[in-house]
Amino acid sequence: MRFLIVFMALISLAACTTGNNPAGAPVPQLTFEQAQPVPIRVAMLEMLDRSASKRSMDDRSGDFITPPVTALERYFRQRYNPSGFDGSLQVIVEQAGVLVSEKPRPEGFISNLTSWNDQDVYTLSMQLVLRASNGAATELKLHQQKDMPPNLSLAQREKFLQAMMEEMIADLDAATLRAMDGTLGILAVPLNTVRPVAQDAQQPVLNTFDQSNMNAAEPISLNAPQPIVDDPFASQPSPQDPVVQPLSTPESWGQQYQ
Repeated sequence: MRFLIVFMALISLAACTTGNNPAGAPVPQLTFEQAQPVPIRVAMLEMLDRSASKRSMDDRSGDFITPPVTALERYFRQRYNPSGFDGSLQVIVEQAGVLVSEKPRPEGFISNLTSWNDQDVYTLSMQLVLRASNGAATELKLHQQKDMPPNLSLAQREKFLQAMMEEMIADLDAATLRAMDGTLGILAVPLNTVRPVAQDAQQPVLNTFDQSNMNAAEPISLNAPQPIVDDPFASQPSPQDPVVQPLSTPESWGQQYQ
């Protein structure tokens, strides 16, 4: 009888910690399928990847449920709808990577009595060139660094990194729309009619964690593309004329990172 009581208590505890704890639910991949489609005045959108040859051996993109290059591919494919009769837009991914460093826990009596581990500091960087067939081009650089709270569960870590990725894509969305409306001149609808992509998130996790450690994105250059200088993610100097590799289809990206 005592065994039965203990067994029922354990079942009740498990139900409380899983059924009533949405934080423990699996974090879905970012698909952007619910984002408002934005028509652009080109007939074709082409994505090219130059980031693979520049990615550091210490890159931690795989820590994210949706890795940076996969998120970029899905974002541009789902967000922008080529609706013109001619012309094209090239989206060249020059950099999309993640580095992780450690911040030692603070010394002191309280710290020594706890099981706190060193803090992981995640740095997410993206650099893209948007080039239209009308000759206009723009370069976008975004950078975020965030301290992960110590002693998170696996589900909490995934949710934390998902929020970081959504923040980055939200910044990219705003910058890309401004560039398409201004420098590139290919936006087919008034800019003020386009909803931010964050408003249509499939499962928003933004603002779940303290954002005080989130650095703002670096100023975005709307000038002609410039070569990468002092790239912190480069494992070796970039070749003079890097090979441009076409990105695969969105379906294969999902398979690659599973």
